Amino acid sequence: MQPNNSEPLPGSAELKQILALDPLSISQRGDFVKHFESIANVLLNQYSLETGGLSHRIAEIEFYLCGTNHDDVFTHQDPMQQTSANWYFHKAGTNYKGGSYKGLDITFGKSGYGGILLRALSVVETGEYIEGSCNVVNHILGLNKVDGQVPEIEDFVKSGFDLDVTKVSSLYLKKTDFEERKMFSGPRVGLTLKKKDGDRLYYIMRPYRFLTFPQEVRKGRPNLVLGLYAQGMELKDIQKISGCTAAVVKKYCGLYDAGKDAPIDDFLGALKTDDLCKLCGLLNHLNKDK
Repeated sequence: MQPNNSEPLPGSAELKQILALDPLSISQRGDFVKHFESIANVLLNQYSLETGGLSHRIAEIEFYLCGTNHDDVFTHQDPMQQTSANWYFHKAGTNYKGGSYKGLDITFGKSGYGGILLRALSVVETGEYIEGSCNVVNHILGLNKVDGQVPEIEDFVKSGFDLDVTKVSSLYLKKTDFEERKMFSGPRVGLTLKKKDGDRLYYIMRPYRFLTFPQEVRKGRPNLVLGLYAQGMELKDIQKISGCTAAVVKKYCGLYDAGKDAPIDDFLGALKTDDLCKLCGLLNHLNKDK
């Protein structure tokens, strides 16, 4: 029996408290990653995403927070991201993004703009793995057809949908007794240095991506390898966890080491994989004590 909409689900208050992170209580920006890791472990191991009659494990997420003493300029900074424990379908202005630009966040934080981007889901009933922020949204919409047609986002959010992630609707989070999976972290996917002003050089390679199905990763696999290497993991262990060949792991990590002395101007604009590896090595070296 599905819980009544008027009654809070078990674990709802706990989840809302966890998502109500107060940036003002964290004095050092280098300490935010520990708080993100704590939230990530809860979302990836203790709550299921329910939609279209199927349960999903949240398998990969990325954190974005801009405001107070954490000015991550890669955050969208949509007004909805000033709320906590709500769904935010990505927008450009007042319109929902379409095509490959679709995305879905869980909003968080007591101040500033905070969004936790859903990058991958694993269907509990079938084991199907959905990877990529756009594909996650397409999957959710595809499970909620109306008269046999996949709805647009603007139609999906009109009927039977609640912004509150803890309220039973066409999309919600539910406390679930999952077997705990080990969590891994690394740099976020798809960010580039169009310019080097402000704090871009600090935030672009921060390990704000968290995932629990490393061998399923196809998008942003170099980021996974680089994250593990930056944490001091041995190459053979990185190979085992990531599913990459020994040659690929050795190449990525070698480029990471080579990048420590590279000039930053080499990395402005679009990043190829080799550039990504070198930039990660350079910035982790420059920011190691920050």
